[in-house]
Amino acid sequence: MIEQQTDTRHEVTAADLASSDAAIDSYEALGRFLFRSRILIGEVSKAEKYVRDLKQSIAHMEAQSADQVRAYEHAKSELEKVQAQAVEKRQELATLTAETEAKRHELEVYSQSIDKIVKAAA
Repeated sequence: MIEQQTDTRHEVTAADLASSDAAIDSYEALGRFLFRSRILIGEVSKAEKYVRDLKQSIAHMEAQSADQVRAYEHAKSELEKVQAQAVEKRQELATLTAETEAKRHELEVYSQSIDKIVKAAA
């Protein structure tokens, strides 16, 4: 039996060394691939975070924009109300001015009539 064990053992040949070198080269290539993959995964992760942050920023800006549009529409509505009130007040002022002018004219007529009466009585 001891002779069979020595027979099953074989000598290290150049083919064995070449096979070992090929395995080492493959292992090194795998290491480089895994290292590059790790770097790429890190960069993809950063890009995904950047995209997620951009989407959140866009959503926030859209919400702000919607708020600003609502505020603008409310301010526009209030401005239209105030402008309508201003027109109404101008019309009231014109009416009051005309009435005041008519009363002033009537007062002048009465004053002239009183002056004539006072002069005739004197």
